[in-house]
Amino acid sequence: MGIFYSPRISTDSLFICLDPGNTKSFPGSGTPYYDLTGNGRHASTANLTYGVASGNNAGAAIPYLQGVNNSSSYIQWPYGSMPVEFTYASITRFTSANATSIITSTTNS
Repeated sequence: MGIFYSPRISTDSLFICLDPGNTKSFPGSGTPYYDLTGNGRHASTANLTYGVASGNNAGAAIPYLQGVNNSSSYIQWPYGSMPVEFTYASITRFTSANATSIITSTTNS
């Protein structure tokens, strides 16, 4: 999927796949965030910046999305496009003690 990933990840039974390192998923600017599974579950973003950086003990430069330090940064899907119950996996690296997740729920469920 992404620039540096091998072997290719399986999308069998995968509900959604977003990858900031793949320009087919995130073009590097603007608000669209495209689902790579082919299921059409595209998202929109707000107040996120894209970058590629090395350091923080990473073995190579990695692509990332960074939000601002308030609740105005988000990734959002159209209402009703996500199932009521689901599990998500996110590879997240916080580089400060004050960092927070940009993946949240508006319904607490």
